[in-house]
Parts: sequence; structure tokens; C-alpha cells
Amino acid sequence: MLTEIQYLIFDLDGTLIDTREVIAMSLNTAFQKHIGQVFPIIELQKSFGLSISEIFIKYAKDKARDCEHTYTEEYLTHFTDHARLYPNTLEVLDELIKRGYQMSIVTSKSRIRTTRELEYFALTSFMDAVVTEDDTTIHKPNPEPILKALDLVGRSSFGAVYIGDAPTDIIAGRKAGVLTMAVTWGYHSLEELEKCNPDFMIMNICDLLNICVSPNNHYATL
Repeated sequence: MLTEIQYLIFDLDGTLIDTREVIAMSLNTAFQKHIGQVFPIIELQKSFGLSISEIFIKYAKDKARDCEHTYTEEYLTHFTDHARLYPNTLEVLDELIKRGYQMSIVTSKSRIRTTRELEYFALTSFMDAVVTEDDTTIHKPNPEPILKALDLVGRSSFGAVYIGDAPTDIIAGRKAGVLTMAVTWGYHSLEELEKCNPDFMIMNICDLLNICVSPNNHYATL
């Protein structure tokens, strides 16, 4: 099957930015303060891809709101010390812009954390739309955030691809009727991603440049 790619929608954490360390540290600071317990990062990673509020409801029950407040304070204080862009991210996004692609972000994190990260890592100017946890009532793996990103730029699902590192990303993309692309450098195993049957799977962000040549004349083979 041949499908034209015109619009790239990215997940943020685990896809463009490596925030594994600061997420785990901030989660456990909140858990320790409010429920007197911490969890191994390998355990917490199983929930990466859900919104932070959903993670706290899962682990902290009635202390979820208190945990989220502490988490946000901790995250905003420390993310500049512990988060980093994945290699070649800015260069690839810049090249995609030059080739005429539209790009957006769909993330399950809050607007305040998303905005701070996009500004700090100089990603804001690349994006035509940004959809966060605060912008929809339902979150991934529901397709609503991706559908909102399509609506914000006036596009249908045709020619759009959702790119992320989590099974929830692939499920949400499929439900939204867009192409799906799994990245293997994030927080979930190759085996987990393969089970979701993404349309594409890439090992390095530079692989995007081999798939995406021009939104007007290039067709990628699935």
C-alpha cells in the first residue's frame, strides 16, 4: 500500500525529549511525601504514556491530587537538570520544515510542563499545534487528542502520522485513523511496540528523513 505523508504529529516524552529520569524522580518524591512509598523506575515506566493524573490515581488513590501538586513543583524545578533532547532532534525537525511538512505535538502532560519544555528546548517554532492533557477531557489511548490536533490545523486523517514511543500512542493513532509510527529509543520495549503493529517503526529519528522526502511528491511504502 502506498500512502502520502503530509502531517507529522509527535508525542513528546520518550519521543523528542528524554525525561525518564526527572519523571521517575518527581513521581517518587510525590509518592514518598504522600503515601510513604517509592517504586522502581522499571515499574513506573509501565505507566509512561498515561497522563500524570491517571498515574497518580492508579498508585496513590485518594492522595492523587496532593501527589500531582508535589510532582508538578518537583518536575518544574528539576527538569532542566535531568531532561535532554534526543540526539539530532533539532536538525531533523529543521529539515522537515524545509521540506514543507506541518508538525504538531500531542502529549498527555500538562500545558504548563509542555510549554516550559518546548520553550527550553527551542521546539515551539516547529509546531503548528500543541495538544496537552489540559486540552481534552479524554486522553490517549483514546483518539480525542489526535483528532483535536487534526482539527486545529484543518486536516483530515489522510496523510497524517502519529509518532510515539508507547503502545498507547499506537492505539490512539489507529483509532484516530492516522498512520502510526513507533520509535524504539523511548520508554517501552521493542516487543511491546511490535505487538501493536505500527505502520512504521524507526530506530533513529534520522530515519524520518528517509521516509519523508516531500509532502507533495513522495509516497512511503508500508
